Amino acid sequence: MNTNTAIRRYTFALLFGAMIFNMCQNLTGSVLSDIMTDYSISLDRGGLMSLFQHGGGIAAILLLSRVLDRVRKPVVLMISFSVIALMLLGIGFFPPFMVFLIFYLAMGAGLSVTDVQQNAVISELHQDNIQSVLSLLHGVCGIGATIIPVITAVLGTGNWQRIYRIVAAVILAVVVMEAVFYTSGREVIDGCSPGVRARSKENGSASGAGKHAGTDTRKFFSDKNVWTAAASMLCFGVAQGGVIAWGVKYSRDVFPDAGPLQWALSLSFYWLGTTVCRLLMGIVPALKEWDSRKVIIWGGILAGGALLAGLLTGNITGLLAGIIVFGFLSGATLPKLVGFMNSWYPSQTGLASGVTFIALYLGLGLFPLLMGVIAASAGMLMMMMVPVAGTVLSGVIGIALPPER
Repeated sequence: MNTNTAIRRYTFALLFGAMIFNMCQNLTGSVLSDIMTDYSISLDRGGLMSLFQHGGGIAAILLLSRVLDRVRKPVVLMISFSVIALMLLGIGFFPPFMVFLIFYLAMGAGLSVTDVQQNAVISELHQDNIQSVLSLLHGVCGIGATIIPVITAVLGTGNWQRIYRIVAAVILAVVVMEAVFYTSGREVIDGCSPGVRARSKENGSASGAGKHAGTDTRKFFSDKNVWTAAASMLCFGVAQGGVIAWGVKYSRDVFPDAGPLQWALSLSFYWLGTTVCRLLMGIVPALKEWDSRKVIIWGGILAGGALLAGLLTGNITGLLAGIIVFGFLSGATLPKLVGFMNSWYPSQTGLASGVTFIALYLGLGLFPLLMGVIAASAGMLMMMMVPVAGTVLSGVIGIALPPER
């Protein structure tokens, strides 16, 4: 098969899979109120699902980070997608709460590996255009996240178990599609992976390769720019996690007369703004040339102001306006930070993506639980100050990043 054709077909499969993947990432926030009602969960425990989901994600990356650059990433991607589907099916049958949380832990492991691998694979396939292609990838992710709250609102309250089962079936279809496209272009796709090339060349020189890999790893972890990018990503995760986990619940409790569709839009509008930003960054030639560092800095600071303004309006229309602007201004932060890390270490995209997403998952997992405690003790508005502060800090920390290389 022609090289370009194989890469285009598999890239299409990755992009479609990314859209479905982010539907899974945002399922919990879309139906949080229904889950809390069915399991009789109090506000201060409302962040447990996010904690277990992202805790499983962090554990998976820590356990697998040393091998992610030495294996066939597309195969790992298909396995992790299959794990997500199986866990969604289990959750969809309304298990006891402790089993429910264990399923979330395992699903989080699958989601994190999928997240890391799809970013790493697409970075390897498109090294010459890494920033714009990653923006496109995360823009497509946003499409899935935008539509899932609307789907849950249309299907109505009380149907969250059915939704989980439907999404699981769609994921299995994605696995089949990725398997077909990968198999048909395997030599071309594997040829883009430095890890697979290195493994195929080792034969009699494994010790030398291992020594070189160890040196590269030490260099990676001693690079202060890596930790700066990770700190910025952590704060971005705090902001995104707060809106994803609690946005719909906040709208539902503070504006009870708004109705299910407007409650859902408080999450969909965040992703709509984010998606538009990322797609523009990945498609419009003039925007591709913007300085990534400045986008991270000003996007984060201005996004925090937009969210704060929306919260202080005191009405659902103002809130939705603030959320969509917040999503648009902060939307480029994640792909830009991933792009920085993967471009700094192109032969270690698995490790670079892994560290980036560990930082993201720390923010996504820990702070929604903290927000629930704040909501129970100080009110819902004070709870939402956490994502406001997170996105501003993400931009401020970006000042310490080096100019784009």
